[in-house]
Amino acid sequence: MAMTASSRAPQGSGSQESERSPFARLTELLAPYQPAKPLITLSLGEPQHPVPDFVGPVLAQHIAEFGRYPIAKGIDPFRRAAANWLSTRFQLPRPINPETELLVLNGSREGLFFAALTAARYVGERKGRPAILIPNPFYPAYAAGARAAGCEAIYLPTTLANGFLPDLDALDDATLARTVAIFIAFVILFTLAMLWNYLVPLNSLLFTTGIKGQDCGQMIWNIWYANEAITSGHNPFSTNLLFYPLGANLGHHTLAAGFFPLTFLVKKLSGNDPLYPFYAYKIAILLSFTLILFCGCVGSLSGE
Repeated sequence: MAMTASSRAPQGSGSQESERSPFARLTELLAPYQPAKPLITLSLGEPQHPVPDFVGPVLAQHIAEFGRYPIAKGIDPFRRAAANWLSTRFQLPRPINPETELLVLNGSREGLFFAALTAARYVGERKGRPAILIPNPFYPAYAAGARAAGCEAIYLPTTLANGFLPDLDALDDATLARTVAIFIAFVILFTLAMLWNYLVPLNSLLFTTGIKGQDCGQMIWNIWYANEAITSGHNPFSTNLLFYPLGANLGHHTLAAGFFPLTFLVKKLSGNDPLYPFYAYKIAILLSFTLILFCGCVGSLSGE
């Protein structure tokens, strides 16, 4: 049994349907319609390209190890590598303990499922049946985890009327008193709130050292080179500026050539400012997140 915060009305026994993948339901809804042109898949985010050549031989070399289940905690080298990557990538104040602070998963949804079980176990006793708050729309793993943990799933509608944010004021004191967890579905909203320090000022970089600094610097160089190459009639996927005089193939680099219309326009509007790649990089990030948020809002409205 599940209920919504706005009505307190039970939603009946439809919880199993709510736990189905939204991608599976979307596929069923689109099944009667045949597109006139090949589709560009923007749903699940699964790989669309062939497996790299080096993967097959490595799998074949270890084929004998596929005859048994892998250990749940993962192999030691992987956990150590993951812990080192986290510390380096995010410059953490202390190292991650690979034995006690890493959970190896088959996918992110498995972790979301475990989160509900953990909340029900460790938060402590509550008066009445424990509840988990779930913004709606939501990932099916939220509701499945709540159900497996023996908790009541309380859905918080996120619609245009409430600014696409869960209305926590709609919850009464008794519900809050037995709540053990809340899932936050719209990570994009928090991401947008954090973008200010990253985007402003337009002519500087928040990160200049470490891997994060390398990512920013490489992308800005790619944007600059793609724009200069295309406007001068050269191939943007090849350059002799790297590994001179042999040159380098940029085909596997970030596809900055796709940003050419934006980069070209920014250069012109800035009066050929030498820092135009910085401006274009920051504006591209802002436009990308704005488009994601817009599509999410349109999707929520169309599902009402």
